[in-house]
Amino acid sequence: MDVVNNICQFLSASTNHTFMILWAIGVLFFIIMEFITLGLTHIWYAFGCILAGIAAYNDVSIFLQLVIFIVSSTVLVLLTRPIAEKHVNGKTKKTNIDRLIGQTAIVKETINNKKEQGVVRINGMDWTARAEEIDEVILKGKPVEILDIQGIKLIVRKKK
Repeated sequence: MDVVNNICQFLSASTNHTFMILWAIGVLFFIIMEFITLGLTHIWYAFGCILAGIAAYNDVSIFLQLVIFIVSSTVLVLLTRPIAEKHVNGKTKKTNIDRLIGQTAIVKETINNKKEQGVVRINGMDWTARAEEIDEVILKGKPVEILDIQGIKLIVRKKK
C-alpha cells in the first residue's frame, strides 16, 4: 500500500516538467526497443510519447497525457504498421534460381527417390534432383521438367 501512496504523492506533487522528462525517457526506451526488435511496433509508441510530451509541455493533466499516449499509439500501430510491414517485408527478390522452374533438364544420374539418388544438368550446371512421384525412377539421359526447388534439390517429372 505504501507503493501506491508513494506513486499518488509523486503524481500529485510532480510538475508537467517532470512528465516531459518521463515522456522523453519513454521515447528513448521505445526507440532502443525498436532497434533491438526491428518489428515496426515500438516506434509508434515512441511517437505516442512525443505527443504526450507535447501535451505535458502545454500543461495538460496527466490523465489526458496518458489518454493521448494510448490513443495515438494504438491508432498509429493499427493504421501504419500493416503498410510499413508490407514495404519492409514485401521486398523479397526472386533469385535467378526461380527461373529454372518450368525449364527442361537432362538426367545425368538416374533419379531414384528411394535410394536418394539423382542428378540433372541444366545450363551447364549439375543439380541434385528428386522425382515428383516417390516411386518413380527416371533413367539417365531422359529429359525432365523442373517443377519446384526445395532447398538445393530440384523436383522434376519426365518430360512428355
